[in-house]
Amino acid sequence: MSNLLEALGESEFKQFLDTLKRLGIEHEINWELMDRTWQKVIEAAGYKISVLGCLSVCVAGVDYVFSKGQAYWDEEENGYGPKGVFMLSRNWKTGKITSRVFFSDFGFVPGKTGLEALKAEYPNQF
Repeated sequence: MSNLLEALGESEFKQFLDTLKRLGIEHEINWELMDRTWQKVIEAAGYKISVLGCLSVCVAGVDYVFSKGQAYWDEEENGYGPKGVFMLSRNWKTGKITSRVFFSDFGFVPGKTGLEALKAEYPNQF
């Protein structure tokens, strides 16, 4: 576990965990997603990453899914994006999936969700 945390550096995942710890919010980390429905959800959001390449943090019945490595791989198997990025969340009670969204200085940018939001936030890496 500590090797993975070191590899993720100051990723969004690490920042999220640090915030939860500082605030004293109880959470549980699922280091390997095995639920097959997650793969469909991840693909529907536009990511090309195996469910085994993801992990989740459960807080109060909501799973927040992050990549362990890069969240997108092209046909030549070139990765894109930083490690440990937030991809989406799922509320266990309602089943509602919420994808990553992009906010500019002017607020939410329609159409920039999932992979498109990731591209907008990290444009130099695509």
